[in-house]
Amino acid sequence: ATVSGYFFLTPASSFLINDLKQGLQLGLFVLEGGALSWLIGKLQFSKNRAEEALKQTSVDMKKVEQRLTELETSRSLAQTVLDHAPTIICVGDLEGRYQFVNAQYDQVFGQSGKALVGRPLAEILPSAQAAVILKEIQTVTAAGQAMTFEEDVALPDGIHTHVKLKFPLKDSSGEIYAIGTIFLDIADRKQIELALRHKNEALEEVSRLKSEFIANMSHELRTPLTSILGFSSVLLQQIFGSLTAKQQEYLSRIRSSGTHLLSLINALLDLSKIEAGKLELNLEVVNLAELCQAALQMVEMAAQEKQQQLRLELPVARETVMVDRQRVTQMLLNYLSNAVKF
Repeated sequence: ATVSGYFFLTPASSFLINDLKQGLQLGLFVLEGGALSWLIGKLQFSKNRAEEALKQTSVDMKKVEQRLTELETSRSLAQTVLDHAPTIICVGDLEGRYQFVNAQYDQVFGQSGKALVGRPLAEILPSAQAAVILKEIQTVTAAGQAMTFEEDVALPDGIHTHVKLKFPLKDSSGEIYAIGTIFLDIADRKQIELALRHKNEALEEVSRLKSEFIANMSHELRTPLTSILGFSSVLLQQIFGSLTAKQQEYLSRIRSSGTHLLSLINALLDLSKIEAGKLELNLEVVNLAELCQAALQMVEMAAQEKQQQLRLELPVARETVMVDRQRVTQMLLNYLSNAVKF
């Protein structure tokens, strides 16, 4: 009942309020129970997800560990192979700091290459040498390709010449991040080249002395040979008296042999042309029978001393040939002299 704006509770309304309180408390209890159940379910779901994620993380970690093991095995294998290479192999960054050095470095330079890793060049090498290496790195980086450089290095056993093959190392994007270097010791090759150069110089000196000897010998031989040819010609002219047929024949052979010998001496004087491959042939039309007969006469006396008989046979249809008389005669004499001798 309402009087003048105030509420008055009757016994009946009091019971109604109590019922409403009880209903409200029951609703709240039910609501709290539902919310609690939902929260518990949510927590259980989150727990399951967390357990699954943990299991997946554990699997991923095992894969990562397995991959790391494989990478370490590959790195160890590569290190072993490079350490047994017979030449120095190293890798440095673009500022010259070593990132990798194989064991050959220790054997050649007598110091630990691994102790140099990460250190600036200025701490390792003299400033001039460090500047040269940095210049080489800049050149290779600018070119973007492998290049070779030569350097003389002072080692305990003397000066060694190293040819350095430098090549760029690029990442997946194509950017150069390091420079690899392979050292090749060519000291032995340099020594061989020097020995060959000295040998060539010695051979040239021997050739010069040989040419001088041939020239002097030829001059000394030509002087008496010219006298022999002159006297034989005078005798053949029978100025000082007549000659028998046999005497004329022998004098003709003496003169023919002397003329051939003089031709050989003149050829020795052209030895320089022979060695230079510029010898010229004096071609002429020659009677083949006469040429062969003259060669036989030059060795006839030697054959008679050994009680040998010489006979000329020409089973050819051609009577004349275009040849260098002196060269062909010399070839025939070589054959005939060997035949008589052996």
